[in-house]
Amino acid sequence: LVDYLTADFLDEQYKGQRDLAGMISTLGKMMATHGPLGEFLYDKKLLNNEA
Repeated sequence: LVDYLTADFLDEQYKGQRDLAGMISTLGKMMATHGPLGEFLYDKKLLNNEA
């Protein structure tokens, strides 16, 4: 039982952290390219579920 629960939750946590790391990386690249406008553009992408 412990193995099942641990594997299930750890896998979900790993995927969530990986997604978050990807989003942070993308935001950093957009801000490096477009400056403060990059943050606005990324927020717009997030609101439209494109990220």
